[in-house]
Amino acid sequence: MTRTLAGTTAVMLGGGLVSGAIYWGLLNTPESTVWMLALSVVLAALSAVVAALTIGVVLLAWSGQDWSLALLGRAVRGLPACVPPVLLVALVWSLVLRGHTWVDAHSGEISAWFIARVGWSDVQWLFTALAWLVWWLQWVVAPFVALVWWRSILVRGWRPTGALVREALRPAGVVVATAIVLVLVWMPWTQLAPWRPRRLAPGTMELVFVAAKLGVVALLSAIGWSLVARTAAISPRATESRL
Repeated sequence: MTRTLAGTTAVMLGGGLVSGAIYWGLLNTPESTVWMLALSVVLAALSAVVAALTIGVVLLAWSGQDWSLALLGRAVRGLPACVPPVLLVALVWSLVLRGHTWVDAHSGEISAWFIARVGWSDVQWLFTALAWLVWWLQWVVAPFVALVWWRSILVRGWRPTGALVREALRPAGVVVATAIVLVLVWMPWTQLAPWRPRRLAPGTMELVFVAAKLGVVALLSAIGWSLVARTAAISPRATESRL
């Protein structure tokens, strides 16, 4: 596992950096002419392809295929497998955001209903719990289910099975994925990334510190998402067709 974790983390980190760099180039590309607009489209597609290829390689590696050109070739041929999972994530995000926006817009009415019917004068805890639920669905459940589906298409083909739903929604997998994202992704980005020592003076040392800090955060995130992919690649079925 250690070797695979090191390899998949390196792939996740490298692929993320390349995809992010291409996307940064897209954001800085003016769309003043038809040619620049066409370049923006190419950059957007290239960034998405690099990201999809990265995830495909990681999923195949965790599914048991040895590191080789054959693995890369299989990931390239399996690029279309990303379409249904990505659409699923987009759908979940859209529905969850719409629901959360509606609750925010009617928070006063909801609070008044609880006061009148239940006698609770403060239901802020309810809105806080809802915010965490939204985060959980967006950043854990939707990506985890998508990775399970993505890996299933890469390994078993396009035909859906009843076992796929059970694997995607198995409680143990979702709980493990939640813990990984909280510890290795959410906490570093919310606690470590904004942190700055009070005695750190502006200048070269500050730039070095910020670069090192963000590097650690990126590395932890890559490890975290690699482990989430491993959790998604673990099949509870006793037997499974091998790569």
